[in-house]
Amino acid sequence: MDLSDLRYITQDNIDEAHINITSPDMYAEAREYNIHMLRMRRKKFILLCDFWVMFLMNLLLMPVILLYSLELPFTLLMSAGAPLWMHFVLPIVFWLLYAYFIFFRKMLDWRVTLLISALMIPAGILFAVTAGVNTFITWYMRKTKTRIENDVGYPEFTELRTTYIREETEKQQSLYAKGYVKPPEDDGSLLFNNDISGINDAGMNDINEL
Repeated sequence: MDLSDLRYITQDNIDEAHINITSPDMYAEAREYNIHMLRMRRKKFILLCDFWVMFLMNLLLMPVILLYSLELPFTLLMSAGAPLWMHFVLPIVFWLLYAYFIFFRKMLDWRVTLLISALMIPAGILFAVTAGVNTFITWYMRKTKTRIENDVGYPEFTELRTTYIREETEKQQSLYAKGYVKPPEDDGSLLFNNDISGINDAGMNDINEL
């Protein structure tokens, strides 16, 4: 969803997380917007889950694949005449690069992930499978992250709080406030600021003579 797709909701409404509903169409758009914000928050959560799934997969499968590969007749390192301890150096290098580029730099580039994951292939051919899975997960995460960042409401995706104050009611209250006259505090009489209050003592004498 883009801001240009919205007819009634403005950027100010999004920043304030509030909109005053004055028509059924505005209510429908606000409802659709809130539903979309809920979906985007779920996508953010799924993106975070994908990140940790890739991490846990490598953490759990790496020692299993490594030990299994050492039981095989040969590995690429063995065929190259490398010593056995090189099989345990590669995981250290892998996790150092993984921690720097993926954890700290948040570099969700499938090419970087592929190069880092491919370091383990000489220690065991089965690491080619984990390299492919890591590459696919990173590509999917990057695609999802780009879609999320370009969506309206990023990064919080806060739903709009709705109110239903009519402009006519506000105008009536404003007119009532302007037309209200406060009685004088020093006199309890209801006759004030009119012609009767202008009767002087001479006029009262004339009335008494009648």
